[in-house]
Amino acid sequence: MMTLYRDGVLGVLFTAALVGCGGGSGVGAGGRAEGKLGTAAYVVVNAGDLQRSDALLKGSGSVAFKDPIGVISSKKDYVLSFSLDDGGSLALVAHGDEHLQNGIEVTLSRAAGTLTATLSSGGKSAAPKVLGGVNAATAMTINVDVHNDESPAHILIWSGSDFAEDKALLNSEEDGATPGQGRATYWGLLLTKASVTAASVIEPNFFEK
Repeated sequence: MMTLYRDGVLGVLFTAALVGCGGGSGVGAGGRAEGKLGTAAYVVVNAGDLQRSDALLKGSGSVAFKDPIGVISSKKDYVLSFSLDDGGSLALVAHGDEHLQNGIEVTLSRAAGTLTATLSSGGKSAAPKVLGGVNAATAMTINVDVHNDESPAHILIWSGSDFAEDKALLNSEEDGATPGQGRATYWGLLLTKASVTAASVIEPNFFEK
């Protein structure tokens, strides 16, 4: 089971760090380490053994990005470029709070060349789904649509540039429903033996007909 790197620092201090100004690596207004991955500013939730630069997050630890998603009932696409050590994982937390709790977790795990996705919410998890056609032993770019305006949240995952519904490697309406919805407006990443070179939020790739 993946270790989730979180801590119990008072919420008022963490919130201050999230809204504080700052570019590059440094310390935020609440005394929390912060930095940027590309242009995406973040606050460190748990430093773990993370190596951090503007071009890379590497190791095990967690960060929450400082630009909230918007309203709780929104839908977004998360674009993640990363690689995993064998046995490593990267969890996207969407619609969580500033501690990366009470959200939806999409955990991407590597075993040899196989990439598996597990959807979790509220302490419950759907059955893992192997993402066919992805070589987990190489660098990957994965798109994750999270539609938190549906109950339960609708999640689709793609690898590549064809975002048709039938090209999704995982569609929670067909492959095992998400166990709930996220309850807040922050997003972030939980790394376990992972390297992340880019993470961004864009408009969703899929719209219900």
